[in-house]
Amino acid sequence: MQYLIIDTESCTGKSDDGSLCSLGYAIADENFNIVERNDLLINPLPKRFAVGDKKNLKRTGVMFAYGVEEFRRAPTFKDRYYDVKRLFNGRLVLGFAMANDVKYLNDACDKYSLPRIEYEYMDVQFVYKLLNPDANSIGLKTLAEKYGISKVYDDFNDIFFDPAVDVIYITAPHNTHIED
Repeated sequence: MQYLIIDTESCTGKSDDGSLCSLGYAIADENFNIVERNDLLINPLPKRFAVGDKKNLKRTGVMFAYGVEEFRRAPTFKDRYYDVKRLFNGRLVLGFAMANDVKYLNDACDKYSLPRIEYEYMDVQFVYKLLNPDANSIGLKTLAEKYGISKVYDDFNDIFFDPAVDVIYITAPHNTHIED
C-alpha cells in the first residue's frame, strides 16, 4: 500500500469559487519512505488573491511560498486534473484537518465540470478526537506541545525539504487502521 499525504491552499480561503491554487503532496511506500513529493501550482479562477500574498499578509497572517505571478503562470486545474487524479489512485490519503482539502478539490472539479476524485482519507485531527473524546478540536501546534514534539512545520512542504529530517513516520493505533 502507498500513502498520499496532501495539503491544499486556496487563494481566497473559500471553498466555492474555484480558488484551489496549490496541492502539496508526498507519496510514501508501505514503510513510509517518501518516493515522490511535489507542490503542484494551479492558476485559480478568482482574479484576486485574498490570502497568501504580501498585500494580505498583515490581515490574514498567511504567506504562500510562491508569488501571485507564479500561480498565474501555472496550468489551470482543468489542465492539471489527470495529474492530480493519478496521485489519488489506489492510495490512502493522509492529512491534518482535511475538511477544507476535500472541499477545495471537490470545488475545483465542480467548477470545471470534471468528475470528483474518489478516495479514502484519514484525518489526523479526527483520529486524535476519536482517541480523546473529551478533548476539543486541537491544532497541530497544540498537539505537538502535548506530545513533546519540538519542531512543527507551518507549511506542509517544509518537512520534506528540511535537511534535518531523515525519516517521516506516520502511525495510527491498531484499532484505527483501515483494512486492505
